[in-house]
Amino acid sequence: MNQELKQIMEDSDKPDFTIKPVPDKRKGRAKRYFVLVALLAIIASGFYTTYKVNQFFEGHKLVFRTPIQSPIMIIAREVQAPQTQAEVIINPKDLSEKDLILSQPNGDLLWRVYGLESQFGKLDNCRKSGMFNGFGFKQHSKNWICYTSFKEVVSDVSDWFVDQLKTKSIPESLCFYNTGNQIKNCEYYQKYLQIKP
Repeated sequence: MNQELKQIMEDSDKPDFTIKPVPDKRKGRAKRYFVLVALLAIIASGFYTTYKVNQFFEGHKLVFRTPIQSPIMIIAREVQAPQTQAEVIINPKDLSEKDLILSQPNGDLLWRVYGLESQFGKLDNCRKSGMFNGFGFKQHSKNWICYTSFKEVVSDVSDWFVDQLKTKSIPESLCFYNTGNQIKNCEYYQKYLQIKP
């Protein structure tokens, strides 16, 4: 046992000249660089794909049809020249918005609804894109319809109220128009009563 101890003691005094491997820092940097380039490529391809899909749907629209036919059809959109702000303003030779609305059946009711929904067109978001609504007609979480002419939206809203008033009272029609629920009285109707014709 003494010899073993002596051997250990002698070995401990000798310097250790074994070469330990040094980690190569260049490999770690290369990996990080590669990951960064890959992420940038993925992000760039995502933006490019979104751009191309958007560009495609500017010129086409999807039409969903009955299951008997092919369920989805892609149709080219009609190309319309963008309207300037000056073209959006109604021609003074035509009827004013108020006159056009009041000329419809139930014109007084339509005028008040127009006031409730968009403060008589001041808050009509469709006008930002050169289109019209102002009545909140067919505008909810599932749909957002804008019309190419003010006359068209007035006609559609008027037709809707004519149909509703065949079976419902004015308060019921207004509440159904605003909430989608068939109730006899609602806050919307009370606000309607406060607007002067």
